[in-house]
Amino acid sequence: MTALVALRGVRYRHGRREVLGGVDLEIAPGESVALMGPSGAGKSTLARVAAGLLRPHGGQALLAARRVGFVFQEPRLLPWRTALENVALPLAGPASQAGAACRAMLAAVGLAGAEGLYPGQLSGGMRQRVSLARALAVGPDLLVLDEPFTGLDGALRREMRALLETLADEGGMATLQVTHHREDILRGTRRVLHLEGGRLRAGRA
Repeated sequence: MTALVALRGVRYRHGRREVLGGVDLEIAPGESVALMGPSGAGKSTLARVAAGLLRPHGGQALLAARRVGFVFQEPRLLPWRTALENVALPLAGPASQAGAACRAMLAAVGLAGAEGLYPGQLSGGMRQRVSLARALAVGPDLLVLDEPFTGLDGALRREMRALLETLADEGGMATLQVTHHREDILRGTRRVLHLEGGRLRAGRA
């Protein structure tokens, strides 16, 4: 089975500081992997390299996923576009088809009726749901989650996690989840990896 992500000896520097010092990682289709480690260890950098958003300074980063969805720590919505327009940003094709798909995705994340609202009119949790809908609208075979529950209260964190678990199960997608909190790890995750000192090691699932 061809891996969706294959990192081999990946190195990455921020200025003179090497944050990834020869990382090897493979993610198979449908597999859920969690990535933990201390602040500043390079988890977000590794997630971006795995998703093809950053090019490593050394080693190989091979991405076989056809469609990648990425949920950032912050929603990163365009304030001058509505919720529906933000979700549609990564989509190509006729506007009518994209609109229908995006409305369905907003409904799936509990935002039916909020399509015409702008980010400034939405709560923090609603903005994060729009960000999730945008990532899922492309029908990803790889979904990368970079601490998507940051800033959410306990009840909303649990609700968002349950939503992601359901959608991941239904879509059969692989996930790479960056988190500081073990309780946030999605159900069904088979591997928990720890990044520290630029190196990965296996942890307890």
